[in-house]
Amino acid sequence: MEIWAELFNLCIQLLIVFIGGFLGAKSAKSIEIFKKEREISEKMLHEVYEPVWRILFEDYVKNQGYNGLELTQYKQIRSVLYANVSFIEPELEDVLFRNDLIMEHKELWNLVDVRIDQDKELFLFVRKKYNELRKELVLPHFHKQKGKKV
Repeated sequence: MEIWAELFNLCIQLLIVFIGGFLGAKSAKSIEIFKKEREISEKMLHEVYEPVWRILFEDYVKNQGYNGLELTQYKQIRSVLYANVSFIEPELEDVLFRNDLIMEHKELWNLVDVRIDQDKELFLFVRKKYNELRKELVLPHFHKQKGKKV
């Protein structure tokens, strides 16, 4: 009878060791994934959205509101985004594509009074994503997006 009790205890101990090893490996993998996601989020923020937001916000302050972008500003934003194309979302690529078409028409027809992103789609997308990334990285961010006109 004593042998069965010892065998049972040994099985329990082995089971605990295996469960502990499994949980340790799983938590190490989770930590690794978390660190990788955080690293990617930091790169997205610092290399993509922060430089773009600075250009957009500079225009916002200069014009006391956002009325679209001039060609030079859009080309600056475009170069930042295309330099980091692996970090941008497909939705932003679509917005960029539509604005590229406007830019081509503007250059082709020498349209002086047409500003790029007059529908504020790029501005709103970048502002939203910039704020989301700052929140995710536990940096100061807007807690609520008010229904204010831009």
